[in-house]
Parts: sequence; C-alpha cells; structure tokens
Amino acid sequence: MTTSTLTKRVRNWFSLANIKASILNISLFVGMFLMIDWFQSSHLLPTEQAAPVNILQLPELKESGLAVQLFEPQMLAGKTTVVYFFAPWCNVCHLSIGNLENLYQSRRDDINVIAVALSYQSSNEIADFVADKNLTFPVLLGTNEVMKRYSVRGFPTYYVLDEQGKVVGKTQGYSTEIGLRLRAML
Repeated sequence: MTTSTLTKRVRNWFSLANIKASILNISLFVGMFLMIDWFQSSHLLPTEQAAPVNILQLPELKESGLAVQLFEPQMLAGKTTVVYFFAPWCNVCHLSIGNLENLYQSRRDDINVIAVALSYQSSNEIADFVADKNLTFPVLLGTNEVMKRYSVRGFPTYYVLDEQGKVVGKTQGYSTEIGLRLRAML
C-alpha cells in the first residue's frame, strides 16, 4: 500500500459523511440501550419512593453458618446503599457481582452494599456462591415476600437508596462497575 493510498483512506475515514454516520450509529445504540434498560426496570419500585424496610430484618449468611442480624436503619444512614438481589443459579449474577464487589472495595467509606439471595434451595448454596466470589459485603437470605415487595422479577436486580432510604436508582440485568457508579452518583 502506497503512502498516497493510505492518506486517501484516512481522509475518507475522516470525511464529514463518515463522522455523521458514526454519530448516528452511536446515538441509535445508546437510544436502544436506554429503551431496553427502561423496559427492564419499568416494573421496579418508583424512584423517590421509600424502599420497604423489611429487608433490614432478614437473616444474614455468616461463614460459620446462619446468624440472625437485625440491621438498624441508622446503620445505613449517611451513606448511599446499593441493594443487589440475586439468585445463585443466575449466570448474569455470577458475571456481575464482581463489579459490585469492586465498587464496594473502592468506595467502602461512601456506600453500603447489601446482597439479598432469592430463589435458592438452601443456605449452603448461597454460602458456596459467596465463597466462590469472595464477597465481603453482607449477604442476606431473602424470602418470596421480599421478592414481591421489591418487585423483583429477574436477576440480578439493583436498587440504589439515598441516605434517607429512598430509591434513587434501579436496574435489572448486568451492570458494569461504571454503570453502578453512575446510578449511585459516586
């Protein structure tokens, strides 16, 4: 390939028509992504609504077995809280929970993270999932009632709560660490 051919190709690539087409393609992709995200989260709790507090009274999975841990609402005050609903059999949960762990490790002083296991057969199944993923945030054992109260229809489902416990962000499905930061405004 000669220098003039290469120069011609570079000029062609940077032509106004190609730039416009690229911008249009990116805009369409972002628009489709936002529509899918909106559709997936349209059934979730509305933003600015206080999240049901019954989650704070679920049993916590401990390495040494099951221990009942009653979280006081004051424990969550002053920090943004990400509540992550997952199922141990969910492949997307296996892929995405590492992003949540990374966010928690990097912003531990600014946020609370609580994972709630749903749709499981035994606490051992959850313990294996937690050990496999090396999770360091609290993992609670959820119930069908919690699933209904939080409108969880798919996994994973995330809610971001502000310092007063109001829903300020929500999504369902895979989320990157950057996506979680944007939703939590961290």
